[in-house]
Amino acid sequence: GRRRTTVSVALRNDAPALGMLPQYVTIRLDDGIRTQSLVDRVGLSVYATRGAKLVSASLDGKPVPYLQPGQEAGLPVWQTYLDLPPQATRTLTLTLDEPTSSGAPRVIEQPLARPQNSTVAVPSCS
Repeated sequence: GRRRTTVSVALRNDAPALGMLPQYVTIRLDDGIRTQSLVDRVGLSVYATRGAKLVSASLDGKPVPYLQPGQEAGLPVWQTYLDLPPQATRTLTLTLDEPTSSGAPRVIEQPLARPQNSTVAVPSCS
């Protein structure tokens, strides 16, 4: 069978105010132009169950018209870049149509300066 699944990824930038960090941390290149900014440009990839299809996507509650689809190790993946301003949280939510599978979902944790906080809620199938 198949099921509808919602995957939400919330990212937060806890950078302090400008001037509180060394310049080498706040330099970024935008279209070849060197600027100083605390806005973080984040590449985000969301992997799903083999055979899953994207139904819809939203960023901070607003529809996302396009995510870059791909595949890695046989798994579907959707990718995007987003700007993450200081002291802000951005949430990407995907609605998927995917095959049911046995066992608990796997959430791969990326090594970070602060531990990743993952919450997984899976309804029981009876």
